Amino acid sequence: MVYYFSIEAIPLVIFQVGRKMFARYTGGKVNYLHHLDRLLTHEIHDFDRPAPFNLHSVLEVDVSRGPVRVTHHPAADLPSCYPFYSGGSIQVAALIGGTGNESPLSITFIGPNCAPFYEKEQGELVVELPAWKALLCGRIWAGHPGNVERLKHLYHRNQCEILKPTNEYTKAASTFRARLSIMGWDFGLASTTCFIGVLTFLFGSILSGDLKAFLFAVLSGFLAIVITVIYWARVLGPIRNGPSWHHNPLVGYSASGVLERAFMSLFGAFADDRTVQMYITANHDSFGRPLVFGASYVMRCNPIYENNSFFPATWWDITPYKNNRTLIPNDDHVYAISSETIGSTDPDGSLSLYFSPIPPNEISGKSVGVWAPTGEKARVGEKPEALGFLIRLFHPHNEILNNFPSAKLPVIERIDEPSDTELKVEESASASLLPNFWLQNKANAKLAKGFHKKRPD
Repeated sequence: MVYYFSIEAIPLVIFQVGRKMFARYTGGKVNYLHHLDRLLTHEIHDFDRPAPFNLHSVLEVDVSRGPVRVTHHPAADLPSCYPFYSGGSIQVAALIGGTGNESPLSITFIGPNCAPFYEKEQGELVVELPAWKALLCGRIWAGHPGNVERLKHLYHRNQCEILKPTNEYTKAASTFRARLSIMGWDFGLASTTCFIGVLTFLFGSILSGDLKAFLFAVLSGFLAIVITVIYWARVLGPIRNGPSWHHNPLVGYSASGVLERAFMSLFGAFADDRTVQMYITANHDSFGRPLVFGASYVMRCNPIYENNSFFPATWWDITPYKNNRTLIPNDDHVYAISSETIGSTDPDGSLSLYFSPIPPNEISGKSVGVWAPTGEKARVGEKPEALGFLIRLFHPHNEILNNFPSAKLPVIERIDEPSDTELKVEESASASLLPNFWLQNKANAKLAKGFHKKRPD
C-alpha cells in the first residue's frame, strides 16, 4: 500500500497543488500560455527558492479537448527550458533553447492511448501524455536585468493552440475512466485496489475479532513504511562535494524510476531537465559550520574550466536564500550573482564573490566589485536564522554531470566575527557533522557512479 501510495497519490497531490499555484497567474484558464515577464523579487512567495534571473511562463495543458501544440521561441545566446510535467509532476518532455539558434521549437501533446487517432505530420514531435493534463513552468534565463526587454520580444511569440480532434479521439476522451482522470480522481487502478483491499482486511479483522490477523496487518504496514524510509534515505540522499556543496542527481532526471520520481515530486516538483540546469546547494561553509543569515561570506573561484570559466557550465548564477527558501530583501534589488554580472576579476584572474549585509570593503577595507547583500544580523541573544546558497549551472558540462564529488567548486569562507549565540549553534551542529563527514562523502561518491549516467558529448 505504501509503495503504490508513493508512486500514485503523492505525485498527484503535488500536481494538484501546482495547478492551484499556477491558477493564480493563468486565471484558471487551460491551454492558455501566461507569461510572468518580469524578474522575481523577494515579494513573490508562491515559488520555493525562486530564481531571480528567470522569466517564467506557466501553462496548464488539457488534451481532452483535442491535441495541443506548444511552440517556444528560444534565445540563441541564453538558455531556456520549457519542461512539461504530467502524471504527478514527472517530466514528460522539454523544449530546450540556448543552443545557438532562435528557430522555433514545437511539440504536440495527445491524450493517453490516442496515438492511433492522431495523424502525425512529417518531422512533428508528438508526445502521448500518461494523463489528460500536463503543467508547464517554462523559464528563459536573463542573467542580467538589462536582458529582460530584449528577451520579452521572443517570449511573447510563444504559442499554445488546440488542434481539431478526430471523432475517435473525442470518444477516447469521453469514456468514464478518462472523465475521472480529467477531474483529478484517478489514483491508478493498482493503488486503489490495494488500498481498498487493505482497508477491507483491517476492518474485517476488527469485526471478526481476529486479533492475530489485525496485528499482522498493522505489522505489515509498519514494515512497509520502514522499508520505504530506509530506501529513500540510502538511495535518494544527496551526493556531497566537500563540506559545503551537495546535489541530488534525481532532480530534473526524468529517466529515473517511478518511485524515485514520486519521491522527487516532494522536493523538486518542477525542476528543469538536469542536462539544461543543474542545482547545487550549500548549507555549510568549507569548515563544515552552518551558514548563518546576516553573516558575511566570500566564495573563491578560479578559472580552471573550459574557456577560463569559473564553473563547468556555459552560464551560471549563485543565489543566497533566507532559511534556504526565500530571496533576501535589499534596497538595491540584487538577489544573486551570475556569469553575466560578475564584471571585473581579481588581479590574479580569480573571482571573489561576497555575500554580506554590508559592502565588503567596510569589512576588509579593500575595494571589491562582486557583492550580493544577505540581510541584517540577528540581534544579541536571538537565535540566528539559516542561510543557504544555490548554484544553478545552465548547460552543465559532462565533467560535473558525471563526476560531481570530485568537481572543483568554490570555497566558502566566513569573513566576519560570529556572535556568542552563533558560536553555540555552530558548536552543536558541527559536533555531529564533522566526525562523520568524510565517511558520508565516500559513500555518496560511490552512489554517484550509479546515478550519474554518462551522456554523449
